[in-house]
Amino acid sequence: MGTYLLKQEEVEVRVAIPSWLMLLPHVILTLVTVGFWIPILLYYILRRATTRYVVTNRRVISEYGILNKKSKESPLDRINNISHSQSIVGRIFNYGDVQIQTASEMGATVFKFLPAPKQFKWEITNQVDLYKKSHLEDQAKVMAQAMSRNKVEESPAISSDSKECPQCAE
Repeated sequence: MGTYLLKQEEVEVRVAIPSWLMLLPHVILTLVTVGFWIPILLYYILRRATTRYVVTNRRVISEYGILNKKSKESPLDRINNISHSQSIVGRIFNYGDVQIQTASEMGATVFKFLPAPKQFKWEITNQVDLYKKSHLEDQAKVMAQAMSRNKVEESPAISSDSKECPQCAE
């Protein structure tokens, strides 16, 4: 007996419920929608899991790909400009994009949906500065070594009038 009230001397003879076929359009729509979105969702989950953005002391690397791997490297000494952008939602959830422009013909490298994009940009800028500083220090050491070798060569141990001429037999 259902929740309906039977009148006096009224008896249920048969009870029927609507066929499950009434749900079929809704089930199909749900399966199609979910079936359509599940592969897309899985693709983006795998894409996120296989994407790496790396800052090293010599370069910035972008590596991505599920089946085929692709990578793009930007040497620190070739980076000309670094910028970042965040939407209002990105500012709320602390994610955004960082764009690196290099002295190459390939154009800019964009790192999308980075967590803490300001810190990523700062780290690149910091590594560029450290790289340039260490490169200048290395150049100064090489220059100092070259200059010290020239001084040793310029002050010969033998006086100039006692040098022997290799072509003279005398």
